[in-house]
Amino acid sequence: MDWKNLFTPAWIGFAFCLWSIVSTFLRVEGGWAVTMVMVPTAITLVFNSNLETRTMPSVMVVIILVALGVFNGWAMCVYGQKIADRNIPTSIIVVGVAVMMIVWAALLDSVLNGAIPTPRQTTGFALALVVIYLLNS
Repeated sequence: MDWKNLFTPAWIGFAFCLWSIVSTFLRVEGGWAVTMVMVPTAITLVFNSNLETRTMPSVMVVIILVALGVFNGWAMCVYGQKIADRNIPTSIIVVGVAVMMIVWAALLDSVLNGAIPTPRQTTGFALALVVIYLLNS
């Protein structure tokens, strides 16, 4: 097993969920938490994404990706509201989002890129839905 294939997702997952849990611990309102994290995130991306200017995407691709960015921003606003909601345990939201990202990634990859999930992966997706159910019971 290549440990980098395990370490990298673990590190990214930690970074993605850390700010949610810490901002709830600090009792920061959702909108502030999302904004205070996403602005430096965007700045970091601009300076570290190694954009290659000679491979500029088409105008249609840019429009689609910008629209997806707006959609993602809207989702982040809702996410911020949910993690700040004292009536919902933060871990349910963070874990629920993480599990649903797995399910959505598999479904979208299958539909858009033709990836065919193995029987083991399909079982994993079903178990992911069970996890969501159990978290909300």
